[in-house]
Amino acid sequence: VMECYLMMGDCDALVRIVAAGIDDYRRFQSEHLSRIKGVQNVKTDVPSQIIKQTSEMPL
Repeated sequence: VMECYLMMGDCDALVRIVAAGIDDYRRFQSEHLSRIKGVQNVKTDVPSQIIKQTSEMPL
């Protein structure tokens, strides 16, 4: 898990994770996300291309 946000709008939380592949993600979803009390639905979005990725703050 890289980031986790409580959201306003259609979804309650946004969790950004990094997985080695789709099988590892599915395992994470079934073994962790789906077992959290109160989680009724999990929606997955997978990026098709990274345009910009950084953790540096623009100072």
